[in-house]
Amino acid sequence: MAVGKQHRNRLIWILRFVGTLLFLGLILRAVDLPPLVDRIREITWPGYILLFLAFLFVQFLTAVRWKILLGLVDIQEPLLGLLTAVLYGQTINKILPSSIGGDSARAAYLVRKHPWKKTLSVSATLLDRVLSFLVLLFFALFSLPFFDGFDAEQKIFLEALLLLILLGVVLFFMGALDSLIQKLMNISLLPQGLRAFLTRLGSAFLTYRNRPRGMTGVLLLSFFRQAVMIINIYFTFRLVGASVPLLDLLIVVPLVTFLVILPISIGGIGIREAGLMGLLQLKGEVVLSFTLIRYSFLLLVPVLLLGDSLLGPLVSRFSQKKQSSEDFHE
Repeated sequence: MAVGKQHRNRLIWILRFVGTLLFLGLILRAVDLPPLVDRIREITWPGYILLFLAFLFVQFLTAVRWKILLGLVDIQEPLLGLLTAVLYGQTINKILPSSIGGDSARAAYLVRKHPWKKTLSVSATLLDRVLSFLVLLFFALFSLPFFDGFDAEQKIFLEALLLLILLGVVLFFMGALDSLIQKLMNISLLPQGLRAFLTRLGSAFLTYRNRPRGMTGVLLLSFFRQAVMIINIYFTFRLVGASVPLLDLLIVVPLVTFLVILPISIGGIGIREAGLMGLLQLKGEVVLSFTLIRYSFLLLVPVLLLGDSLLGPLVSRFSQKKQSSEDFHE
């Protein structure tokens, strides 16, 4: 049984690897190398540094939101530890098959520290991701009429779909769907273990429902966090010499985010670029230069974390020695 599962997982990884190569091949065929090099050379260091700091600020806001959600279910964690887990998660997202791999790492971080609150830890991490995506859907709902990439019929269909999703979420948090969810939970086709986990997860979400003031604050923070992220993306395109309307990004970013979640490539490589090229009608070298900048941020994150892990103990030891010396002289 275990051998069969190993073979299945290996096959899935092979398929995702093939998907990554396929999408990358399509992107690279559309890239003209000299213009790409020129765009990279024209990047200004002050602009790059400001964008990287803005990227770190977005991750800080994510850690703050995560901490608030954990506090609502009585799990207390230091903000610095959560921020470190968020940053590690961002890097892991780029080496695992989909963009939710980092969330699994974040949940594992909490489960290790709070083994008696596994379900609550998973619920806070899951809700953190859900809120991010729902806010993006809200942005898309109001920007879709102004987007020229779809015709009238496609806009009507997408507007109806977005409204249906958002309405379902509102009804869920109001408790109007509890009876329907309970009936679905009783379906015999669901494995017993999965039913038990979903039942515990549902009980955890009831805790958030009973804290409307805290959830309102988290929702407002989510709007601010996503707005900063999209503005950061907007100025990243500007840094590589591309002028992309901000309203277009409000609809394109949610769609590309959804595509990247699909586990058909490693870390969404190639899918993200294909989505941006197709939806924004951009040249391959523009999108690839944009991607290289965003990926370079994620390469700098482990360097910062490694530097902190190496310098932190040294600074602490130096401070202790200095304090001991001062105490001796006194």
